[in-house]
Amino acid sequence: MHELLPDGTTAEDVARGHRTTAENQRRYGAQYQQAWFDEKARKAFCLIEAPCAECVIAVHRDANGLRADRVYRVIRTNKRGEGMTAPFIFIGTYHVREGKLEAFKAYWQEFIEYIEPREPRLIAINLYVNDEGNEVSVVQVHPDADSMLFHMGVAQQHIGVAYGEFLDRSSTTQIYGTPNEATLAMIEQMTGPDLSVSIKPTPAGGFSRFAAAEHQAAATSA
Repeated sequence: MHELLPDGTTAEDVARGHRTTAENQRRYGAQYQQAWFDEKARKAFCLIEAPCAECVIAVHRDANGLRADRVYRVIRTNKRGEGMTAPFIFIGTYHVREGKLEAFKAYWQEFIEYIEPREPRLIAINLYVNDEGNEVSVVQVHPDADSMLFHMGVAQQHIGVAYGEFLDRSSTTQIYGTPNEATLAMIEQMTGPDLSVSIKPTPAGGFSRFAAAEHQAAATSA
């Protein structure tokens, strides 16, 4: 929400700014849906899909200098008006090169320290190692697929280093939830053509206790 736009701002100005901002969306994983403008009150309202509030603020700032005075998180509802709360879960399993496990575990800690302050919507990410020490699995829990896409953009350079020094590119991936095409394309680009992907897109019931985690992340980022 823009509380008070400059005096003389017109609907065409807002539309032009919206189009300009759209060119900058990909950098922040944002997608503009609609904009509304109250000329008399000089207020504008934008509906945006984005991984985090910070992304919304940044995509405005970089494109046209406008500041989002308030950002409200809203969720889609199903036909009965119930919130769609099923998370998006990604599990990637990778073979560790011989003698590289301890070095990779140290690198993993550096990676976690890098992404934690940059991804306030990421609910959980954990590394698991098999008994033989030659295979690892990365388990990620996101509120939605857009958060996963944003994560891959933030982590792209670090993922490249991991493949270059510690892990083989052949891997298996399990996805629970509906990924978007951009996410699948980026996964294939990073892991290579031998990727084996299992997707279970449809939640069939259950519950999630993620509200507290999201609240804590929001408080930390603030």
